[in-house]
Amino acid sequence: MGVKTEPSYRYFWSSHEELRDNYISRLMNISRFSWLLAHVHLNDNLILPRKGCDNYDKPHKIRPLIDKLRSSFRRTCKATKEQAVDESVVKFKGRIAFKQYMPTKPINEATRLGSEQTRTVLFVI
Repeated sequence: MGVKTEPSYRYFWSSHEELRDNYISRLMNISRFSWLLAHVHLNDNLILPRKGCDNYDKPHKIRPLIDKLRSSFRRTCKATKEQAVDESVVKFKGRIAFKQYMPTKPINEATRLGSEQTRTVLFVI
């Protein structure tokens, strides 16, 4: 379930101190999390295109959320004529689809994150 891996998500609510995660177990009880995991879906898995098809989309399951966020960001962002893109590299050893191998960088296996900033924001201290 993210960074901390357990054989089952139920271990986060275990009564054993070694397995229990107090942060997660204080936020939500296990029955509520199980219900959310079973019932909340953003996209239909039955219409998932097969890998190798022309319309295959890796983030198919969360595509409605991505589209909603993108339209919301476009609506609220007041883009100016001059913009700069800041790029940062984050070290990541796990498996992810958009990880890049960059042999010339100090961190050669990493994930690139880009953030777009307007010129007016760049000079504010």
